[in-house]
Amino acid sequence: MFIKNNKGLTLIEVVVSIGLAAIVIVSIIVVVAENAGFSVRIDKVYTCSTLARKRIEDIKRLVFSDLEDSSTEINVRVNADGQVDANGGYLRTTEIVPSYDSNTYLAKVKVSVDKMIDGKASGYPVVEETLFADVN
Repeated sequence: MFIKNNKGLTLIEVVVSIGLAAIVIVSIIVVVAENAGFSVRIDKVYTCSTLARKRIEDIKRLVFSDLEDSSTEINVRVNADGQVDANGGYLRTTEIVPSYDSNTYLAKVKVSVDKMIDGKASGYPVVEETLFADVN
């Protein structure tokens, strides 16, 4: 006859519980690490999108006939406030297409903003496009 002893844990129960605890802890660490990476990417997209929209809003203040002359820019470094800064952390390009779709009263404005990482653009810019109409 076997004597039942319910006063302690067997070695198998201890090993299984340590294994389960390890799986739970590793899963939590993986989720936290993924969340941190995702948060960095979201911040990049949000800031770049905000800078592109700010540039479009600044262009809206111009007279339609002055759009192409004063607004086109290629690879201009800007800071997080959208101000031109030689050490800025973002690279902005603004393209103006006058007479969009052969219509002299339309102009297409395309602004792309990319985050600088280790002195180089990330290669994944955020692009905002809009049409401007001359209503005068």
